[in-house]
Amino acid sequence: MKRRNLLTLITITLLTLWGIYMLLPAYADHGKTRRQLQDVERLYLERQRDRDELTHEIHKLKTDPRAIERVARERFRWSRPGETIYDFQ
Repeated sequence: MKRRNLLTLITITLLTLWGIYMLLPAYADHGKTRRQLQDVERLYLERQRDRDELTHEIHKLKTDPRAIERVARERFRWSRPGETIYDFQ
């Protein structure tokens, strides 16, 4: 009876060790994939914020004349008659 219990214990131990050996690479891949997913989610949130800001800017340009004037002054260096533009770089 003792021999049979010892053989069972050795078999269970070997199967457990084999299972751990087989799962370690999958566990490492899981961690790598989880980090990649977090990076993609972070990038997605950044892009979503950028999209929301641009959508808001487009809405302002369509509805607010002051926004159009601001863009014309900033990007195209337009000015009103009598104004002087200074370029600080």
